[in-house]
Parts: sequence; structure tokens; C-alpha cells
Amino acid sequence: MGRPSPGPQTARLWSVSTRQQGSIPAGLARRSILALPLAGLLAPVPGVAHAECDARRCVLRHLRFFLKTSNPLDRALLEQRLWCYLPANLAGQRVVQTHVSVPHQIYPDALGHLILELSFDRFPPFAHKIVTIDATLALNGSERRQELAAPREWLAAERFIESDHPQIGLLARQLGRSTPALSARAIFEWVQGNIRYAGYLAEDRGALQALLTSQGDCTEYADLVVALCRALGIPARMVGGYVVDGDAVVLPQDYHNWAEVFWDGQWQVVDAQKGDWLGASAHYVVFRIYRDVASNPVGLAHRFRISGDLKATL
Repeated sequence: MGRPSPGPQTARLWSVSTRQQGSIPAGLARRSILALPLAGLLAPVPGVAHAECDARRCVLRHLRFFLKTSNPLDRALLEQRLWCYLPANLAGQRVVQTHVSVPHQIYPDALGHLILELSFDRFPPFAHKIVTIDATLALNGSERRQELAAPREWLAAERFIESDHPQIGLLARQLGRSTPALSARAIFEWVQGNIRYAGYLAEDRGALQALLTSQGDCTEYADLVVALCRALGIPARMVGGYVVDGDAVVLPQDYHNWAEVFWDGQWQVVDAQKGDWLGASAHYVVFRIYRDVASNPVGLAHRFRISGDLKATL
């Protein structure tokens, strides 16, 4: 999926400062099943090819989530803007339809992310607004196979993924096996068995800190798996999203990070924090692929970014 066609609006998106970034708990706590039928509510995603879902090969998932916005000040806020991630369009995961309860725009980026943009010309003093977002996805495991176009992008060291650090390199060599799959399995088992889950941590700490302290939350588990794989020359990435086993209303505390490792022509789920080796692709819904460079208006934020004094939770 490429970038949106250039124009004044797109150019303005990329010029906004990235200083204000939203954050959200990254642990998986609970979920509730979505009982409402969504078929009549959803609309096609602009600029996104619709997925065809053969019931023999793919699963449809309906997700609903809420963006809560508020003005904490005693004066009206003008020209407030917010960008957040929607479910991504990736091999084996296609967005079929979306519905957002307020006027909005949606942009794709080069990694397959879909970015929701909301603009508020005037937000009254002390006001609150809840935005409801519905998405229908087609998840097809047989379509996950792909040619990895730029493997170097998923081999380099990054902030929080210190694959070039000597201590990570030493451990990686000890865990290396004869194939990428066997090496990834050894890394998964080591991280699962040697890192203690510390509960939700507000700040990212990274792979090296997880190794040195033997603890972290789901983000550090994923970072360490990715760093160890990259140190062995195995493409890997950290992704964020939701783990669901059916249609669901997902909450902020449901958000989760996990590792994906590339071999045999596809990204494989390696979730050491949850103890899920090669987790079912129909259960893992990707919203964000971690990179230490800004690829879209959300910048380096995990979930969303705001331009202005508006407050939000997602």
C-alpha cells in the first residue's frame, strides 16, 4: 500500500510537530464480545481495495473501539487535530470496511498502516466527546506468504531493539540453531523462561534493559525477541494491536505488543509474554509496526498523536 496522492492536506499533515505524542497501556487485560450487528453501519475505507473473504480460507473479524476526547481548559480550543492508528492493511490482514462516528479522513502509509485523522475547529471548554470506531477485517492465513522486499529494514539495530549490543549478540549466538525457525524457537523459550512480567510499564525500556534486569512488560518481551533474532540475521519486527478470539469491543488495557519473525515466506507470531508460539493469525490484529523513524503523522507515538491541547484516551 502506497502513500496517499500528494495534495495540500497531505503536505500539511507531514509538517505538524511531533512533540506531543499519545501513550496508552500496552498490557492485555480483558475484552468484551461485540453483540451488535455491524454490517449496516460500516463504510468502505477510502483508497483501500476491498478484501474478498472466502469462508473456507479466511475469517471476518468485527472490532469496535472508542476514542475519548476532552478539553480540560476553561476556554475553547481551536483547530485541534488528532491522528491514530486503525487496523493495518497487511498480507493476510485486510480492512474491508470502517465506520467512524464523526467526520474524518483516512490515509495509508508505506508500511501498510491506516491513519485516522480527526479535526475539531472548535472544542468547547470542559467538553467531552466519545468517537466510536468500527472496523471489519478479513484475516486470511493463506495470504500471509510474501516476498520480503527490504529485509535489511528488519535486521538493523533501533532504539529499544539493541541487536548490535555485545551482550545481546553473545546470548543470540548461544541460542542460535541450524535454521531460523529453530533459532526463533530457542529465543522464544529463553525469553519466556528468563524474563519476569513486571506488569504495565509506562515508559519503553527496550531489549537491553529487559536482558539486564530480567523483567519487563509485553513491549520488552517483544523487543528482546526481535533484538535476539536480528542479531542472528533473522528478520524480525515488534508490532502492536489486539489479541481477540472473535468479534470484540476492545479497551485501552487490551492493547498488546508482540514479536513477528520472518521465515518460510511469512511473518510468524512469536509472543513470549503470552507464551504463544506461532499464534493463530486470526487472533492477532496488527495496528502498528514499530519503527524508530516516523512513517506517518502519528510520528513515534504508540497509538495516537495530538496537535493542540486536547486530551484523549484510546
